[in-house]
Amino acid sequence: MAYRGYSVYINGTRAIQVENAEIRWLSNSESVITDDGYQGETEAHQTCEIKIDKAIPVEGDQAHIQLLDALEQKRDKDMAFGVVGGERLKGKFKVIDTTITSDMAKQLQKGSITLRGRVPKRISI
Repeated sequence: MAYRGYSVYINGTRAIQVENAEIRWLSNSESVITDDGYQGETEAHQTCEIKIDKAIPVEGDQAHIQLLDALEQKRDKDMAFGVVGGERLKGKFKVIDTTITSDMAKQLQKGSITLRGRVPKRISI
């Protein structure tokens, strides 16, 4: 199966072209250990963390506005992307950390962005 870069959509607007990404599903469970030993794991709400490396901002006024709003505002944004095997996923995520670098000679911007939110839902293409 050939993999290629994919886009991240913020509130329905294509805002980021991705070259590398990492996705983590976090169970947030904790071990239960009593005098009798290990009893199992607690049930907790799952979360998801996505680290996008080599994120390239998409050109266009609305794309830049959506990206800057996501970086600036401390609230969840609707985002859609295709990280796992080309499957499209959608969920509410908050930008946790970001770094953007500019190479003026090449007229290129790239960065890394970390998103955190609920476990995304799979959507049809």
